[in-house]
Amino acid sequence: MANTPVCIVGNIATKELVLREGRNGGKPYVLFNVGVNSGERGSDNEKSDFYSIKAYGNLAANIVESLGKGSAVIIQAYPGSYEKDVHVLNKDGELVPSKATMTSFTAAAVGPNLMFATAEVTKNPSRGVARVEEDVEEDEAPRAKAAPRAAATTRRAPAAAVADDEF
Repeated sequence: MANTPVCIVGNIATKELVLREGRNGGKPYVLFNVGVNSGERGSDNEKSDFYSIKAYGNLAANIVESLGKGSAVIIQAYPGSYEKDVHVLNKDGELVPSKATMTSFTAAAVGPNLMFATAEVTKNPSRGVARVEEDVEEDEAPRAKAAPRAAATTRRAPAAAVADDEF
């Protein structure tokens, strides 16, 4: 499949998100399903599709800590495929072994869908950064110099306020 990212907007459908260890000491990961509803609710054309999503490393840990079943999410992911052994019914109604090509998605970014919820974002501490000990006096703590700001080349006009009922 192409290496073009797709956007999946839906709700987490997995009961419990579990951070798993990667093979041979690899990156930790989380595997979960996202349900996407389409069509008008309650009509004959209403349907739900489910997508399998895998995320690795810090993204996986943050998903497990921040989200749960039913969370409305927006996911940027890269599609992939793999073969899976399955059993299908033949024309005589017997189960026979077969192979199926499955589509999977590897998440690059995951966030809450703010159309249906509010969120408070907390930045994780950077790795490798020394933490200042609590017993250090404020005067003794090293101070970082602010980087000089680049001169603005254009100015933007303030955005006009939009009433809620205009949407």
